[in-house]
Amino acid sequence: MNRYVIGLILLMPAHFLFGQTTDTEFWTGGTINLKMHKRFSGQAEQVFKFNDTISHFKSAYSELGLKFKMGRIFSIAANYRYIENPPTKNAQRFSVDFIFNFGKKKFPLSLQYRLRLQHEIRFSNRKTEDYVRNRFRLGYNLCKLVDPYFSCEPFFRLNGKYEFRVARYTIGLDWRITQNLQLTSFYLFQKDVNINRPDKNHIVGLMISYDIRTYKKIRKDKTVPSIK
Repeated sequence: MNRYVIGLILLMPAHFLFGQTTDTEFWTGGTINLKMHKRFSGQAEQVFKFNDTISHFKSAYSELGLKFKMGRIFSIAANYRYIENPPTKNAQRFSVDFIFNFGKKKFPLSLQYRLRLQHEIRFSNRKTEDYVRNRFRLGYNLCKLVDPYFSCEPFFRLNGKYEFRVARYTIGLDWRITQNLQLTSFYLFQKDVNINRPDKNHIVGLMISYDIRTYKKIRKDKTVPSIK
């Protein structure tokens, strides 16, 4: 009897060790931001993801989005994403974002809150997943070249069990290469919650973005006096 008890005790650490999966991933891609108006812009994004300690292709997605800036603080955006997730998990995603930006000129700290409503459909079995995602992002204006930031984002699932399922924590650097070209490098820790075998992923990412402006800003020349 004592041998069975000792064997059970020895197996307990293995159960906790193998009850979860830890992996290292690499995410990379690019974004083109098309600014058509001071309040209206479009976005095209392509991202590739590699897992198994950055040795295998995991998935990729292509996304198109439209964003409308309703004021200095509030914006709304709509996005469509096609997800290539081999071998049989290709999907499409629709999402709506409500974005709030808080900050002041000449004050280094800024806060952004993004509420995302997300609906995803898998092509193989028409299975759907609906999430509410709340992202809080704190940025610091360090210098003209680079700004560090930190963000956290819990995922709350609506269909199936109503519960939190994923948590993300990110630290990164936003680099200004030129006036229109930006580079973002980041480390992201993602873990599953409220499931028996949670995944924990350490993700390193490198993203590039380019801004294209199709409208001209109208600037007031303060050196010319007005005629009354």
